[in-house]
Parts: sequence; C-alpha cells; structure tokens
Amino acid sequence: MSDSSVEWRIIPVEELRKWNLFSTMDDYFLQNIRLAHAHGMFGFLVTADDIVYVVGTNRKGALGIGGILEAPSPVKIDPLCGQSVKEFVIAGITSPEFASCFALTEDGRVFSWGSNSNGQLGTHGAKKLTTPELIKFDSNVKIGQISVGDLHTLALTEDTGEVYSCGWNAYGQLGLGTDTDQYEPRKITANFGNIRVKQISCSSSSSFALSESGEVYSWGHNGCEELGLGNATSATVPTKLIIDQPMKKIANGSYHTLALTLSGEIYACGDNASGQLGTGDTTRLSVLTKLSTDVGIFEDISSITGIQQSLGKVADKIFAWATNLKHFNASSCIRMNLNLLKLAIFFVLCWAHFVSGAGFGRCPRGQYFSLQQNRCVASPVTRPG
Repeated sequence: MSDSSVEWRIIPVEELRKWNLFSTMDDYFLQNIRLAHAHGMFGFLVTADDIVYVVGTNRKGALGIGGILEAPSPVKIDPLCGQSVKEFVIAGITSPEFASCFALTEDGRVFSWGSNSNGQLGTHGAKKLTTPELIKFDSNVKIGQISVGDLHTLALTEDTGEVYSCGWNAYGQLGLGTDTDQYEPRKITANFGNIRVKQISCSSSSSFALSESGEVYSWGHNGCEELGLGNATSATVPTKLIIDQPMKKIANGSYHTLALTLSGEIYACGDNASGQLGTGDTTRLSVLTKLSTDVGIFEDISSITGIQQSLGKVADKIFAWATNLKHFNASSCIRMNLNLLKLAIFFVLCWAHFVSGAGFGRCPRGQYFSLQQNRCVASPVTRPG
C-alpha cells in the first residue's frame, strides 16, 4: 500500500552516522534512508523506495524477523515493506530487551510485534510476536497517533478524535472503568462524550488525553500524583483536570507530567524525586503547577516513559532538567545548541551515551529522527535554565 504521491525527505548520511548503531554501515545503503529509529541495541531504517530494514540485537522478538535474534547487517522486514510506514513507536525504554514495537502507516494502519505479556500489542492474546501483525480496529478507523506505557497502549483516531486502549490494566490505565487486561483495542467512551481528542500520552502506568479545546484528561496509576487530580488515588476512567488555561501539548516521563500552554509556559505535576518537574527542588506536586523560569517562551516539551528527565525547546536551544539517570549512567544535558535547521528537526530529545528513538523530533513529513549528543554537565539540574 505504498503511496507513490508521497515525497519523502532523505536523511543525510553524516547525520545517520552520529548513531553508533548505524555508524559502520555502507554509505551506498545509508544514502537512501528517509526514516530512522534506534532503540537501545536495535533500530529500524526505511528507504525512499519503502523497504524496511532492522539492524541490531534483540532476543525477545522485537527485531520483527521471526526467530532471528541478531542482525549485524540490515535485514528486510517483509511484512512492513511497501506499507508506507511513517513512524515507529517502541515501549520498553528501561528494558529494551522486552520491547513492544509498533509501526504506523500513512493510511492509518498499525502493525505490532515484540513483547506482549499483557496484550499490549493488541492482536488478541498475550503471546509475543516475532513478526509484525496488523492490529484490527473497528471498521473504517484510521489511526493517527500511538502512545505507549510500560505495558499498555493507546491509539488515537485521525478523523474522529477517539481513543482506543489495550494491554495491562491493573490501575485502570485503559480508561474502561475496570482493572482487567485487554488483548484487543477497545474504544474509551466514559466522560469523553462529544469531546474530540487531539493528542494522547502515556506515563509508565497512566494515560492522558488532550482535547481540541485544550482540556486535559487523565486516568490510571496515581501513586505519585502524576494524574494532576490533587490526590494519589488511581482513576479507571478519564477525569478532566481543573486547569486555568488551555494546553497545547502533554508529555510524560515515568511518573511525572508536563503540560505546555498556548502561550509557551510549562506546567508540571507528579513525581519529583529527581527534580524532573523543574521547580528547583524535589517536592512532589499533586496538580499541574506553572514553572517559574526566565529562559523564554517554550515551543515544545518532551519526556519519555521510563525515565525521570524533562526537556523543553526555546528557539534553537534545548533545555533539560532532572538529576542523574541511573538507567543510562549519564548526567543531565543542559542548554544544548543544536543545528535544528539542517534537518528541520523541530524537537530533539537526547541524553548522554544512549540513543533511543522514542519521543524524538519530527522532520517536515512527520517522520521521527534523533541525534546523539554527549554534551552534558556533571551536576544535577532541577529546573530549566
């Protein structure tokens, strides 16, 4: 189902070589890549003629090539070739070996493979998949966004703004009013009414939805008060947050939440043990609270499920805050001057000595790309600036 009308942007070879995973590949192969996504010890590449490759190592099926556990050189993933994949989404940032993988196509279909312990792949059952399979949604549903927690998955329809969920549900993170795992996508209806959702986001065991009018809904785990409800009680259905102005984006780390206003201010709540809320201390916040900072107007925010770090973009600078990340053996990055114009990357998420494709910036056609940057400071940073 490749769309011949799509004009893909080719990623320069010198940029691909900044990733250790792709650094030794042949120039001839790399000069035709339009989408790249790395995740720990493995990664995916899509060529301009729509051939999908995997390279690297994973022993739990995440390579997507059957029983093959290692691909030291690129191997085709046949079920994805010719499908116009525009984005990869991968769960399992802290345990890459147990990754659950998703590929979203231009026409709104979703393929999944990899770890499936709680039905998070949405393919009916809890058996891991070693090759990509198409997820079955309701008739005529076109998916525009996928977001993943540790073991649960959200999918947002492109045309109607409806949210589907599947996977682990111990805290009600599927938003279905129960704590029962779901092995196939089910539409969330409680409390949404006629609300059209424009963005979804997941923390490790919580879920969030942002409406077209800027309202924020949250549900799931709330032990760190990451839902922003003013308490630490889990919610099994979407619950509207009380906020004083509309938001334009939500981002989540493991157990903390960031929200960006239309005017470029950041609000935060949840776990703050590592200073990831950006308040200058490590005190937990139970409701979305505006950060006090003089670095400028924020254009974008990001974090990744599984880590305790936060990032924000101001003009051509990326600010990051939080203390040392034990999972990655690296200190926080701060105020990195990046050449964002070269690839028109609107937001780049990075941390030292580790590269992963989850939650990185967008090139003009929406495909995800990341850069490895190693410029870091030695001391903890608990606020932007």
